[in-house]
Amino acid sequence: MDAQAGERNAHRAGAAQAPHWKFWFQWVLSSLAAGTVAAVLVSIGLATESALVGISAMFGILLVPGFVLGGLQFLVLRRHVAIARTWILITALGWGLGWAMGAIVGWVVAAIVGGGQLISITGGSNSEPWSGVVMFGLGGVIAGSVVGGLQLTLLRTHVARTGVWLQANAAAMAVGGVFVGLVMWWYYDDWGIGAVLASLLYGAITGYRLMQLLRKRGGEARDSTT
Repeated sequence: MDAQAGERNAHRAGAAQAPHWKFWFQWVLSSLAAGTVAAVLVSIGLATESALVGISAMFGILLVPGFVLGGLQFLVLRRHVAIARTWILITALGWGLGWAMGAIVGWVVAAIVGGGQLISITGGSNSEPWSGVVMFGLGGVIAGSVVGGLQLTLLRTHVARTGVWLQANAAAMAVGGVFVGLVMWWYYDDWGIGAVLASLLYGAITGYRLMQLLRKRGGEARDSTT
């Protein structure tokens, strides 16, 4: 009898922690905060004469917004799963390493597609209109895969279908990267506006997918006791 009562109480607690739209909204705000910090720091870092120097500096620069993102995500996520604080560190490393790698690969591919001419990393009037779209779109796929893959090392013990999380991160950052490229094309080098808006897209997509995964986890837990 006591065991059954304890089990029922555990399920009630689990149901109360099931994520809803408040979770999604907080997740989006976390991404927006990190995107705003990234927009400021990377814009400063890219204001160099050498595009390669700007790209190589992105790892160190993006560690800061990466820590902001990881810390805020951790505060939101820990209310629903017993996630380790390591989430903060791996998210920061994922952002720094992922976007540094993604920017280099995207920059080179855009240059190759453009006939071997190295483009301006800041895009805008110094590059072909599509160069920023290719560069940041491809970079987003790589960065999202790195961030999602590292986060999966902790998230996989809490949710099923973890591949969905990897796909959501890659897709969200790719869409955000394309959006950055388009904004740079339309507004001439205004990288910051694109980065902030892209962070909203990233938070909206990944937040919704994570909310679904956590809801499914709660439903499976309840079904297993019926």
